[in-house]
Amino acid sequence: MQARSRKQNRMQRNLTVFEFITLFVILPAAVSLTDMPFYVVFMPMFAAFAYAVWWLFYVQKMHWEDFWRSHPPAIEKKQLRFILQRFLVCSFLLLGLLLLLYPGNFLNFPRQYPLFFLFFIVLYPVLSVLPQELLYRTFFFKRYRLIFRQPVSMIMASTLSFGFLHIIFHNYLAILLTLVGGYFFSRTYNVTRSLYLVCFEHSLYGLLVFTLGFGGFFIRGLKEAGLVL
Repeated sequence: MQARSRKQNRMQRNLTVFEFITLFVILPAAVSLTDMPFYVVFMPMFAAFAYAVWWLFYVQKMHWEDFWRSHPPAIEKKQLRFILQRFLVCSFLLLGLLLLLYPGNFLNFPRQYPLFFLFFIVLYPVLSVLPQELLYRTFFFKRYRLIFRQPVSMIMASTLSFGFLHIIFHNYLAILLTLVGGYFFSRTYNVTRSLYLVCFEHSLYGLLVFTLGFGGFFIRGLKEAGLVL
């Protein structure tokens, strides 16, 4: 009986590993190697997001109350102060990096496309941040705890997977910046289990990056779209 149970557990783990490799390695790599238009690139990623939602709510029967926040508010409040302090420091570092390497890009998005920039501010947290954080934090931490059993290994796996996703943009800066951001977001989620908080943190950095002038490194198909961010 125990041997049968061990065999079932081993099979379940192998299937989970296969799923992990498919979603977080093969899928981004396949998208990166294609020449799909910029508006088609994200469809496979939204398919992965849909799968994560299905697994969380229909397989795991996740309660809506636990979807956004899982820890006591006091922990979230303490972490929020740390997030804002870290964001302030990183804002100056990113500004310095931009002015050093790409001074001509400074504030080019809000200056060139002010109306589109306003729409972007509203839509970015919903259409980009929420799917990414649900997939790479909420789903990732629940689904793959069978593989990454220690907090450190889970944080690093989530960080590296999130950075690897951004190979679809075909530049090293997008990968480097998202590795740093992914580490921040994974640490925050590990402490709080708050999707609300990591979405807020991700939105802060994402909007900062696009506002300052790094947006062109995170958009694929700029020439097709007629945009220069």
